[in-house]
Amino acid sequence: VKKMDHVTRLEYLPYHFLLVGGSERGGLTWLDVSVGKIVTETWTRMGSLDVMCQNPATAVVILGHSKGTVTMWTPSMKEPAAKMLVHRQPVRAVAVDRSGNYMATSATDRSVKIWDLRTYKSLHEYKVGAGASHLQLGQKGLLGLSFGNRVEVYQDPTVHALTHPYMKHEVMKTVTSLQFCPYE
Repeated sequence: VKKMDHVTRLEYLPYHFLLVGGSERGGLTWLDVSVGKIVTETWTRMGSLDVMCQNPATAVVILGHSKGTVTMWTPSMKEPAAKMLVHRQPVRAVAVDRSGNYMATSATDRSVKIWDLRTYKSLHEYKVGAGASHLQLGQKGLLGLSFGNRVEVYQDPTVHALTHPYMKHEVMKTVTSLQFCPYE
């Protein structure tokens, strides 16, 4: 892990025993945790890597960038496997559902978009109270998002348009992460 330089995000790929690190300088590193050696490194040339998630169905690492793009990376390629312009503003959060078919993105302009990764087309676009800093797609078809000290949960964002939250919750401090409990 010492070989990874200025890491801002980490993502673990459990079926491959790989730890992926994104750096503030734009470097992407895959580390094999079973032997402790770096598998590969690449430079994205897209600035600091502050937004990262994985597609659980394909183990593709998805990065959000400051120019409104999302790139998808695998360790066997030096260039992104796919690149999408998803927003006109910087991307703040990215999440992919368990099936690997749908992706949610949020930007600083308060927009949240739901994408079909099979066609790379936008299904729905929403405006929320503030730019969502964390997104999570649950196993039961729920979308959780947070901004500031608020958490909102929406039902079936891939099926029909979001009109109002299914649940809202406010906490005393800023929300720093968001995760659904598996199998619930």
